[in-house]
Amino acid sequence: MFTRYKQKINSAAITRSSSNIALLLLAVALVFVSFSLFASVLTWILLLVVCGAVIRTAIYCDIYKHLPSIRTLNLLAVLSVLGLIYTALSVGLLLGMVNLLVLACALKLMQMRSRKDVYQLVISLFFLIGCGFIFNQSIGFSLFYAFMCLLLLLSLACYHAPSITIKKHLTHISMLSIQALPIGFMMFLVLPQLPPL
Repeated sequence: MFTRYKQKINSAAITRSSSNIALLLLAVALVFVSFSLFASVLTWILLLVVCGAVIRTAIYCDIYKHLPSIRTLNLLAVLSVLGLIYTALSVGLLLGMVNLLVLACALKLMQMRSRKDVYQLVISLFFLIGCGFIFNQSIGFSLFYAFMCLLLLLSLACYHAPSITIKKHLTHISMLSIQALPIGFMMFLVLPQLPPL
């Protein structure tokens, strides 16, 4: 009976550490995507992104064990939105919306407590990568954003299947991405020919 209890504790620890790996990968993706939009994103919002990544890294390394309280995050969100409204008047609507998306991702990274929060952050990061193509359309940035998409898929795979190694996840995601390339190429050719919806 004691060994069964010990196995449950070990499996819970493995699951917890694997989900922390997934959340750490999400933090890394958010930092890289946000800093790829360095010219478009306000400096204080980038500092919030770095703060969220530092919190996630500290939790992963067992330096810090508690997330900020909901009250603290709500106060930070209200102050950030007020600051964004004040500065968005000068940067324009498009840049204001991109800054709002980066701000929402940074706050969500600090607040992630459930599976729904992880899904919301992943979807927001995919939208943020799409926004990156508005400002950066070179081949280098396209390869960088493709790598970020693979990193997001890897974080989802690690979150849902924590017992599988990262190497197996990488091979599986790479195979699925290669299989999806013909569909993506076909959509790249067909969708621009369609009239606007």
